[in-house]
Amino acid sequence: MGELKVPTVGKGTKIWGNTNIYKEAIIGEDCSIGWGTEIEAVTIGDRVRIGAMCFIPTGVMISDDAWIGPKVCFTN
Repeated sequence: MGELKVPTVGKGTKIWGNTNIYKEAIIGEDCSIGWGTEIEAVTIGDRVRIGAMCFIPTGVMISDDAWIGPKVCFTN
């Protein structure tokens, strides 16, 4: 069997229900990921707040202490 891959999620991070996080994602410490958000292969810093129903596609980098409002859709 192949190696099981899971996202990297930092200590103290809260992820609300109905959220999809791809296995290549790296999420920092003390973050909050809102309900219904989809996160692809991205890097998210520490203490980041992401509102509900956001879409964050592969290639996006979010720095420490950022706040992303609800229903934000990054495009690539």
